[in-house]
Amino acid sequence: MFKISLDKHRNLICALLLAMLSTAILSNCGISGERQSGGLPVFSSYRDIPGVTDEEINAIEELRKQTEYFIYGMMPATEAFLGKDGEIKGYSALFCKWLTELFEIPFIPGLYTWNELLEGLESGEVDFAGNMTASEERRQKYLMTDGIAQRMLKYFRLTGSAPIPEIAKTRLPRYALLTGTTTVRDVFLHAGEEFEPVYISDLSEAYELLKTGKADALIAENTSEAFFDFYGDIVTTNFLPLIYTPVSLSAQNPELAPIISVMQKALENDAVRYLNELYNQGYKEYLKHKLLTRLNEEELAYINTNPVIPFAAEYDNYPVSFYNTRAREWQGICFDVLREIELLTGLEFVVSHDQRTEWSALLGMLEDGDALIVSELVRTKDREGRFLWPHSSFLTAHIALISKMEHRNIDINEVSSVKVGFTRGGAYAELFRRWFPDHKNTVEFGSEKEDSKTLPAARVTR
Repeated sequence: MFKISLDKHRNLICALLLAMLSTAILSNCGISGERQSGGLPVFSSYRDIPGVTDEEINAIEELRKQTEYFIYGMMPATEAFLGKDGEIKGYSALFCKWLTELFEIPFIPGLYTWNELLEGLESGEVDFAGNMTASEERRQKYLMTDGIAQRMLKYFRLTGSAPIPEIAKTRLPRYALLTGTTTVRDVFLHAGEEFEPVYISDLSEAYELLKTGKADALIAENTSEAFFDFYGDIVTTNFLPLIYTPVSLSAQNPELAPIISVMQKALENDAVRYLNELYNQGYKEYLKHKLLTRLNEEELAYINTNPVIPFAAEYDNYPVSFYNTRAREWQGICFDVLREIELLTGLEFVVSHDQRTEWSALLGMLEDGDALIVSELVRTKDREGRFLWPHSSFLTAHIALISKMEHRNIDINEVSSVKVGFTRGGAYAELFRRWFPDHKNTVEFGSEKEDSKTLPAARVTR
């Protein structure tokens, strides 16, 4: 677990870590192939897409003459959210930007409720939608491509509410389901328990049902997370079994068939890889927006005035923090987490010592303020009040006594009679002495490299 020096202004670093540890860390999916390099689109013009016919080109050119712009409708979601400037951000905005460049017709994203979206497609107020899952029934009414994004179903519950398994012991749980969505079908087909459905028309209605106790959980796609950010009292868990649903580019106006047809051909020719890259980029935008909206003015000012954070890193604590001598770089889980925080905040975490600084020196740097954060520090009674810890951890490990392989196994009652080594200044030394207060045969080492040369019967670290 990260550890931070105790200081009023340094509370921000703890808050950033806590916020970051509560978010999912997505890996970027790179684009490969002859038509893709360095994150550039697979196609710069719809005319370059294999299989596009002259008839489709002529139809799209006619649309360009008759149409000033297209409206791309979305429900508020992680894929489409309002930024601080009032503009729609996220994957949908990036997708519309690419469509605009591809077809040379402006695609403008707009936010709607589910019913407004369906009515807009019917009336022509909305030209395209990007959050409908294709089905045989829907294809009878809508023009739809294959998936332009993948979503998964989640439970949305009030913070502190009873878990679904507990509710199921006394009565049927009540699930809020959005009318007219494929989620209704999926839940009825795959839910592992009986339930009572409560049908809703939009997410605001679901929230009211949760608050009044008329629904125990909303089951909806993971992108609905953004809608509930304003309330701050909703928690999510994965729906089991895991269900992933692709959403299509959809239209109802038959005059837009050439756009749908050409986009389908693009998806069949590697465009989906580029869309995956855009999706990851858009989700990063959402996470950054979500994090920054949680920070107050003082915290935001701290980020702006303190862009570089001195960091103390253990060189020998694999896999949390270590110095890779072959690659000549710092590596480990904590560095992966810090890189994500840097992407979301603009902060830069810089190791403030060389690659052979021992643990006792790192602890001193933390206490003296020469480093504001250290890669790991076990929480103990002696350290309470001197340091700050996030409430969440990125890794949980169990304390163990270890020895060389040739040493025989020992039982717990034999610990008091064998020599035990500690890393000097480590928390496990404090814990061991609390568990074995009368132990007489202990040795302290300056580093794990030192104690590995003269390893006693057993040792504990950090």
